[in-house]
Amino acid sequence: MRMINLGRNRKPLIEKSSVLMFRLDNKTIFALCDKFKIDYDLESEVLSDTTKKALIGEIKNNLENFIK
Repeated sequence: MRMINLGRNRKPLIEKSSVLMFRLDNKTIFALCDKFKIDYDLESEVLSDTTKKALIGEIKNNLENFIK
């Protein structure tokens, strides 16, 4: 907790967002894509940004529904 107030007022932590990062193996990622019906290319060298964004959106929605 800050003892000295210098500069602008800060928002409370509850009003902010934070980044959580974790690593998943591709086998798990592909299983999640299958479960959420997200298209992916098994022959590509890297996971496409479109696939990543769709998967992140589904995971986020499921977590939000889980805590309700």
